[in-house]
Amino acid sequence: MFKDEIKKLRLELGLSQVEMAKKIGVGVSTWEFWEMGRSPRPTVLEPLIISKLKDMIKQQNKFRSGFMLLDEVSDKDISFNRKEAFVLAKASIIFQIEYYKNNPDAPIIIYEIDDLKERLELININNFKDEKYTLADIAEVIDNLKVVII
Repeated sequence: MFKDEIKKLRLELGLSQVEMAKKIGVGVSTWEFWEMGRSPRPTVLEPLIISKLKDMIKQQNKFRSGFMLLDEVSDKDISFNRKEAFVLAKASIIFQIEYYKNNPDAPIIIYEIDDLKERLELININNFKDEKYTLADIAEVIDNLKVVII
């Protein structure tokens, strides 16, 4: 349903109703009505609006690399348990691969895309032995993933 989808997409963009209305060029009350499922509903334009919102999300995510993801929480004094550390490491690698795919001209940070793909295949929960990991520890686990040829 249109109202549910536009609300979900707006929240995914991290925007308030006021910010969203301004961004796509409609009045705030119009956007609020759309999210409530009231008229005036732009039935003919619904697919176009949904498409525009999805494009905005793609564009927003295009500039987020996996290593930026780690950087965003690196200033927090937090640690992760074994499972959380594994998920965060894997997500960082996946985001970095997607970042390189979406930004072919971006400078390579630390690893080439093929190296990241290998590391993604190698990473598993068993790479994490301890119960407490900082972001530096997670980065070290990623760094230590190597292909062993017998």
